[in-house]
Amino acid sequence: MKLNILYKANPTGDRLLNYFKNEWEQVSSYEFEMEGLRYIDITAEIGIYPVNHYINRARAFINSINKDVIEGILALNGISASLPLTDTITKQYNVLIWDRTIISIQQIVYGKTTANKKYIEENKIIKIAELAKRALCLLGLDFAMIGVSVNGQRKIKITEVDTSPSIRDKDWQFLWLKLEEIKRQYQDGWPEPVEIKLGADPEFMIANSKNSKMIPSSDFFPRDGLVGCDNIRVPSRQQRPIAELRPKPDTSPFILFNNIKSALEQANKMVPYKNIKWLAGSQPFSGYSIGGHIHFSNLKLNNHLLRTLDNYLGLPIFLIENPTTAVRRRHKYGQLAEFREKDYGGFEYRTPASWLITPEITMAVLCLAKIVSSNYQRLNRNVFVNLEAHRAFYNGDQQYFRPLFEDIWGDIQGLDSYKEYKNELQVIRDMITEKRTWNEKQDIRKAWSLSTMFSKNYGLPKKSAKLSASSSSIHNNQRGSQRLSNRRLNGSSSTSNRNRVVSTNIGGSHVASIAPVLPSYGTTHS
Repeated sequence: MKLNILYKANPTGDRLLNYFKNEWEQVSSYEFEMEGLRYIDITAEIGIYPVNHYINRARAFINSINKDVIEGILALNGISASLPLTDTITKQYNVLIWDRTIISIQQIVYGKTTANKKYIEENKIIKIAELAKRALCLLGLDFAMIGVSVNGQRKIKITEVDTSPSIRDKDWQFLWLKLEEIKRQYQDGWPEPVEIKLGADPEFMIANSKNSKMIPSSDFFPRDGLVGCDNIRVPSRQQRPIAELRPKPDTSPFILFNNIKSALEQANKMVPYKNIKWLAGSQPFSGYSIGGHIHFSNLKLNNHLLRTLDNYLGLPIFLIENPTTAVRRRHKYGQLAEFREKDYGGFEYRTPASWLITPEITMAVLCLAKIVSSNYQRLNRNVFVNLEAHRAFYNGDQQYFRPLFEDIWGDIQGLDSYKEYKNELQVIRDMITEKRTWNEKQDIRKAWSLSTMFSKNYGLPKKSAKLSASSSSIHNNQRGSQRLSNRRLNGSSSTSNRNRVVSTNIGGSHVASIAPVLPSYGTTHS
């Protein structure tokens, strides 16, 4: 295998170079200068197998030196950052992170004339630790010291991103163990893939087909069970507007698909009315966002996995969804690398909207989730490593990503298991190639060939208060803990066009250190 790492020419960088020279078979390195500082590009090899592993890829490493890029990427994802720090702060936390593991946290408490420093455990400041982990992932980094500050008003900001910190001996021991773990894991080639179990809890909403008014799912479904209503309700009202399927998980995407279809058939029996329709997608009603959460078990959560899901699963779905409603949804839900760990030991990936639109799209999404999660270690492309990509994603700018899709799809086609799912996956490629997006207005009951031959019309119970768009703001404030407030899609988060472009060869990649901001392009949809 071959491993590449970039580091500042400081005591820890020198220690890294000596480690590789002593513990690996072949080592090459060279120094380069950037922004007046010296760095080391180290490449170490062991074994004979063609496995490439990167720690802080060149593009992300260079981004970390540009405060405008850092602030812009984090702001688009709802994270406040200020580099350099301009506020008066009461506390500073220097969080040293490897992937999703906290190595150490140094706390500095500022008094009028003193600064008290000590190291604390992660469980003392869980919110700070999770924020630092998310920042590391979104910036495309694998290892860094993330500085987080708290001011007198208890506002939290990212104030530093140091990809080359000088670390203490105790932290070096952890870093050494991680490098040894990588060597053991990959020196004999790619590890054997494990069998991933998939689950899902896709959501949909119900409307009156005559006047398009919302009908709460709680009028038909219980809280729990195979088909239920979302746990969120509008305050002071008993109705819960969103319906949710909870099919039995399985290692086979085909069996999971059949379980979803069975759940839909069960739901249809519980709503035997002809004057309704079921809606899926991003936001069937203004202010009410729904998702197509995909669950993964027997898979260790890490940043590379999350970024792979964003690039090879989230992005293809982004290119076939309705861009207008998707933008509205992502004001609060469906951010990049959005996940939630589950009690059963797995996690759910929460970025995609509800893909229940048609059975063909549903099958394709499940097969894509299976092939991507099973092979994520071999999928290394990250189109979200620059500010422009983040801006395009949250603007719903599908045109920005279309030229990048063929490379993404080419990586998927190169996997050994692609042939097993080729036919099912074709609908995604066809829709993207033909610039078609899904139709969120259609009744998914008809798309799924569910019976609609009912004789009765449904009327709201007299005591049931009608849900309206006016309650949407209340709903959004209540639903979930994920936040994305006051995103400045085209404002202060942008990179200055005056930035100088520096081209160099680092980590085996020819990259430009700072690129001017590209304008947003219009979206194309049917």
